[in-house]
Amino acid sequence: MHGSKSDLQVFRDNINKFIEQLVRIYPEDKDLMVYKDKVALYAKVDPRGMVEYFMNNMSNYTVHIMERNDDFFLKDLAIEQVTQKEKYRELFDKVRKLWLDGMTNETKNTVWQYFVVFVTLGAKITQDHNTITTINKYRKIPLKI
Repeated sequence: MHGSKSDLQVFRDNINKFIEQLVRIYPEDKDLMVYKDKVALYAKVDPRGMVEYFMNNMSNYTVHIMERNDDFFLKDLAIEQVTQKEKYRELFDKVRKLWLDGMTNETKNTVWQYFVVFVTLGAKITQDHNTITTINKYRKIPLKI
């Protein structure tokens, strides 16, 4: 595996790509540029903390994420309860607002793809066996730690 990226690096790269893609789709949204810088810094300074934070807040929603259930954004994702730390609170609020404000189906699909990657990599990195068991119900090839 010489030269390959660690799961932690892939997670960090994908969270940055996710925000960059949102910035390209919504160039008029200045908040996204601020979040992009904040998340890039946090990802560089404490990448493992970022993954642990994501999993602490999102692993309970793995079924919604894997099934791409819109209720995750519409009802069940009570942002106020899910995100106690401010580091990502603004970003999750922004994604939910964009979703509710008429995000295109293509963009929604992209968001789902990223969230599936985040929860899958996050489960591997944190060795969250319960989440991995849930994820494996939706995968043809089981995820292993």
